[in-house]
Amino acid sequence: SDRPTGKTDAEVKDLISILLLSQKYRAFLLRQHVVTVLTRQYPSTLCRWDSRTYNVHFERNVYGIANAIRQSELYSLLPTVLLHCCLRLTANMLLGLGPSDAMQGLDAVNEQDVHLAQQYLSTSVVQDIFPDFFDFELDVVGCHNVLRCCRGKAKLTNWMKASPFLWCYAISTMETFLKNFRLCQTCCRLYIKRYSEGRQKIWDDLPEQFSLPPWTTLEGATGDHDQPFYMYMYVR
Repeated sequence: SDRPTGKTDAEVKDLISILLLSQKYRAFLLRQHVVTVLTRQYPSTLCRWDSRTYNVHFERNVYGIANAIRQSELYSLLPTVLLHCCLRLTANMLLGLGPSDAMQGLDAVNEQDVHLAQQYLSTSVVQDIFPDFFDFELDVVGCHNVLRCCRGKAKLTNWMKASPFLWCYAISTMETFLKNFRLCQTCCRLYIKRYSEGRQKIWDDLPEQFSLPPWTTLEGATGDHDQPFYMYMYVR
């Protein structure tokens, strides 16, 4: 199946247990198998993120997975799994849980990183990543219906403000999503271009938001005790 951790809570918990046991007993082949499974679910590139055919944005056991990944020193998986924790936190709060209850089960280090990254992602998406979406004086050259597209853009920006993780949608999903706003083809093409550039910037900066080194450094980190990897702590 494309969904590596199975469909039940028990299967996910088994995977976490196997990962921790393989770390404890230095069972490297077993550990590598688990890493391969987790890498499919928590990829390090935006292209692989978009290629997944299942939705684990609201994985119920993602906090336990994040704790096990940090404990096992699999730092290359942390940015994506902590992004899932941000999504889980958002879902919990939408369900009416308070901040402390919404993060229950996440260890202290991960909780701090998720909390700070959540603040960054909630503000920078609007202010820095997609500024063109919120510039209502921006004239789109070749727009076929300025009035209708301005109205559609207003509705789109309201969605962006209310959904700071909208950028997680694949390009194809966003193209379908934009049809709801009745934008002309010219405006759609421009916004998809801006969306593609903006979300790539967010992805490139993602490790730093969780106090981790860049993707290129993380991808060379195995987490094996024979090849220790020491965390870089960034000053925010």
